[in-house]
Amino acid sequence: MQESGELQLIRKMEKNDRIIRSHYERLRQNYGNQYVAIDNGKVVGHNSTLSGLMAALKAKNTELTTVLVQFIPRKGTDILY
Repeated sequence: MQESGELQLIRKMEKNDRIIRSHYERLRQNYGNQYVAIDNGKVVGHNSTLSGLMAALKAKNTELTTVLVQFIPRKGTDILY
């Protein structure tokens, strides 16, 4: 049975979310205090500002529909929600 386009998008976003959660410490080590873009389980961009990241993704013609963007604080930084 073929999945709908919406279900495929949801599965890709879930995969991106799992990557962030399972590799959080490595992401923190490599990209601390930066916005990180994950697509299809891979880092496709990073920048210290959200606008800089979005500009870089657009310049690379990245399809933004399935990209998950997350701010990764450096170690020792507390984030309040």
